[in-house]
Amino acid sequence: MKKRRIILLIILSFVMLGCSKEDIQKVTKKDNNIIKYEDVILNKDGIDFKGIVLVNGKVLIYAKNTNDKDKEIRYVINFLNKDKEKVSTSKTILYNIAASKESYVLISDIPKEFSTYEIEPTIYDTNLSSIEVTSTKEDGNKGVKVTINNKNNNKVGVDIGVLYYDKDNNIVGYEYDAGEIEATKSKEFTILHPYDRDFDVLEYDHYKEVINQSYVLK
Repeated sequence: MKKRRIILLIILSFVMLGCSKEDIQKVTKKDNNIIKYEDVILNKDGIDFKGIVLVNGKVLIYAKNTNDKDKEIRYVINFLNKDKEKVSTSKTILYNIAASKESYVLISDIPKEFSTYEIEPTIYDTNLSSIEVTSTKEDGNKGVKVTINNKNNNKVGVDIGVLYYDKDNNIVGYEYDAGEIEATKSKEFTILHPYDRDFDVLEYDHYKEVINQSYVLK
């Protein structure tokens, strides 16, 4: 029996400014009713962005902070039809990204059909202190078990994810979790396996865990 999962979508709305550089993802071809897209690539204020449409139709946004200071990012994603008319907009909360680090954000609030989309990030300076944590991983029956080790003397908040790849090193899925870890303690997270549009588990060849953000909780 194929595995199924129920997805809880939390839609958060915020007001934000648009990006000065527009880069629209375009449909390249359509095979077996699966639309394939070119990646969205743009740079703003020293942060490199890349957008990918996953097999399950969700949008994964990669960000690389090339600055020597921590930043916060808020995203607006505009989904367009073939006539470049806006059909829906997805907005996110603020995400912290440490200096010289990378992070991933999954956009789940997407329309059933769209032809192109735009990524509009707004970037802020932040006083939120990033803090280093380490991780170990283990492949389990329900997902990848990631243990986060907090060796600091402060309670921390973490946002972690797992990137799933095929044998050609293409990303086929991404899942994530978040939580709090007490000072000098460890905590295990189970990141579920990737799935397609019908919520059936996807096959993958290898995976990588990523710590998207980790910060001191006051």
